[in-house]
Amino acid sequence: MSTKGNFLAFLGGAAAGAVVALLFAPDKGEETRKKIGKAVADGKERAGELYQTGKKKFQQSYEHGRQKVTETYRKGRERISDAIAQGREMADEELEALRGSVDKEDKRDDKKE
Repeated sequence: MSTKGNFLAFLGGAAAGAVVALLFAPDKGEETRKKIGKAVADGKERAGELYQTGKKKFQQSYEHGRQKVTETYRKGRERISDAIAQGREMADEELEALRGSVDKEDKRDDKKE
């Protein structure tokens, strides 16, 4: 069962227990109805507080996760850009070395002729 399901089952059980306790209490009907009304109002208020707390925690977790994903994405882009730049530098160096070798070969061929 999910956490939400467990929580709702707990609230339902607590509410049912409170109502049964009030119904079996040795009070007049009017007093019992007042107690039930107060218990319902208190339960509603507590549920609202729990909802707001959960909502706030969810929003904080969401924002933290979003920031982590954004930072990881940014770092990944930087690493890829760096790797591409290094690859280009290495390719340029190899190309220059190759051109140097070709130029030397051409000069040797020119001297032989």
